[in-house]
Amino acid sequence: PRRVGMNCEVFTLPPLRCEARQAKEALRALTHTILLARALGPCAPSDVDSALFPDLTYVTCGDAEVERVVEARLDAFASWTAKRGRDVARRGGDAREIHARVCVSFFERDRGD
Repeated sequence: PRRVGMNCEVFTLPPLRCEARQAKEALRALTHTILLARALGPCAPSDVDSALFPDLTYVTCGDAEVERVVEARLDAFASWTAKRGRDVARRGGDAREIHARVCVSFFERDRGD
């Protein structure tokens, strides 16, 4: 990892290449894996078999609010990539070649203790 600022470490993963129809599921598995590893306090892990990748099982932290937020962000990402694909195709490019960068950030709120 490299340090950015006082309290920020940046981990850069190699590019994940997949078909557009697989991107949301791939990001879902990756995001839930990261969130489970970063979970503070007790959680109720739950195994999920991927709908698109037959050999992939990932674990969620079992929190309904986390699930809701992750799905909302994944829906926003899917909408963005679909729009981007249409824009690329309209200009004569290959709509299957969409490149995106995803950033996951963690921080702690000061609870005033």
